Amino acid sequence: MQFIKKFPSIGALIKGAISTFRRFPFVILSAIITTFALVLLIGESDNALPHWMQKLAMTAGLGVPLFIALITWGESRRATRGTLWSIQGLGSILLICYYISLPADPFVDYSYFIRFLLLQVMLHFTVAFIPFLGKNQVEDFWQYNKSLFLRFLNSALFSAVMYIGLLLALIAAKELFGIDIPEKRFFQLFVIIAIIFNTWIFLSGIPNNLHITNTTAPYPNGLRIFAQYILLPLIGLYFVILYAYELKIIIAWNWPKGWVSQLVLWFSVVGILSLLLLWPLRNLSENRWIKTFTKWFFRALIPLVAMLFLAILERIGCYGITVNRFLVLAMSIGLALLVLYFVFGRAKDIRIIPIVVCLTALFSAYGPFSAFAISKYSQKSRLESYLNKAGLLENNSLKMATSQIPYDERLEMSEIIRYLAEWHGLDSFSPWLSDSTLNTIKSNVSEHQIPDSIAKAMGFDYVYNPFAARNNGIYFRAALKENNGVMIYGYNQLFNFINDDKQTFFIGDNQDTLYVWLENEQPDIKLLLAPQGLTGNIAFSDSIRAALADIHNDEINCDRLDLATDIGEYSFRFKVKQVSGRADSDSIKIYNMSTYILVRKNSP
Repeated sequence: MQFIKKFPSIGALIKGAISTFRRFPFVILSAIITTFALVLLIGESDNALPHWMQKLAMTAGLGVPLFIALITWGESRRATRGTLWSIQGLGSILLICYYISLPADPFVDYSYFIRFLLLQVMLHFTVAFIPFLGKNQVEDFWQYNKSLFLRFLNSALFSAVMYIGLLLALIAAKELFGIDIPEKRFFQLFVIIAIIFNTWIFLSGIPNNLHITNTTAPYPNGLRIFAQYILLPLIGLYFVILYAYELKIIIAWNWPKGWVSQLVLWFSVVGILSLLLLWPLRNLSENRWIKTFTKWFFRALIPLVAMLFLAILERIGCYGITVNRFLVLAMSIGLALLVLYFVFGRAKDIRIIPIVVCLTALFSAYGPFSAFAISKYSQKSRLESYLNKAGLLENNSLKMATSQIPYDERLEMSEIIRYLAEWHGLDSFSPWLSDSTLNTIKSNVSEHQIPDSIAKAMGFDYVYNPFAARNNGIYFRAALKENNGVMIYGYNQLFNFINDDKQTFFIGDNQDTLYVWLENEQPDIKLLLAPQGLTGNIAFSDSIRAALADIHNDEINCDRLDLATDIGEYSFRFKVKQVSGRADSDSIKIYNMSTYILVRKNSP
């Protein structure tokens, strides 16, 4: 009965919702407009509406964090009600300007959507620090963001329960009563709950009083458990993996792989989140280990940040700057600044963390040194260099090539053209192609054929890179047709090799032994001829990559996997019968393979 008495009434819930709306009217209106646009886009079949609906959804979506930041900043300055309305009016003008700045099709290239995501990051982190900007309120800052973090978890939980409950109800109605419910309704329901319902619940828990430091208040036990027993073990795991990999780099003296950048950044994010969550406990005598962790975490990041820079700069040195590489580099610089601040700075003000993230996102989105300006300049410079090398430019004007352009160079130029077209639009090619040519391509050529048309206009054949459209790699297979024989003329013996394990074959008069195995890391076929101790190598990985240029429906031409090598007085020919595997941009994995091995003893 006591539980029922404590449970809020419907009237109390409505009153709380109205109070939240009065405090954050523009935030909730932005959430409603975003939801309205997305719901219509999900079910829209008329091609005349989606573009302006997309622009509306993006603009209103930015309004949610923008108005939260403006209202909390005004409240922290004890602004009057009229001033708060004026501040929100100014925010509305900024959003209108953003809407106007978007092109008719906001997804004409990737840059506008990435800018939108960067602005979302900037505005969300602005919410974290703007009420305490210019004030010495570090403890208040922590308490405030602790409340936001816990409120976020609560609203996400409530929204998930609400969605699952309504989803099951719709499924039950569909299955039990035969009601026709289109699949898009389930996603529309998710959008409504995730944006309107979730935002409203979250807003209701934002503290009104920003001077909320209370040294006697107990630290939330659930938060301590989350940070101490979930986040810290993850930090330890990442720490072991990354330092072991860095040790491997030092021993082998190889450049780090580009993928390690993501792991270092995630390690840093988890570590900094743990540091922030445990910050108030660092000076308590019973939690001295937290102070030790706070002190040594950023010191431990120094060699990892160095490895991070090596990994991204190596990729930039080989392939130039792209938007993605710029963002990784920008995050690396921001992380380096935080490391320097917390290692060498006297004041350890944790407000610097969201400020650095906010500024990194802002300067990456706009300006002459943004991700888009720098990456566009870098790739256009690379393309110009390749065009000059291929003899296609004279005084910055296109001309016919006087010699055949090597495949590797055409592949690089094709990749640059594809990138510029997708990320920066057709205007990127205006230094070399006339406006009439570009307008003809834009009007008469389908989107996926634009790079090919641009390459032809520049005077070379476009090379399709199968990895460009498949971020998760390419699955490939090849097999000889059953009715196709293998010509063995000129060879003395034939063996059957599979990649299960190292295999042994006796050749000639059984006095010589051939050991064959597949080196999975390359993967290449290795050979050892005994007792001579002679070795050989079949560059199987290079053959597969060459064959991938003609892949069709995941199948490559088996005839392109016909390889040969000589070892001592013997000639060996490998004819692949069947193979399957997966190729990524920097690795190949063989699942299964079988080949014929033909052996011939050469005349002395």
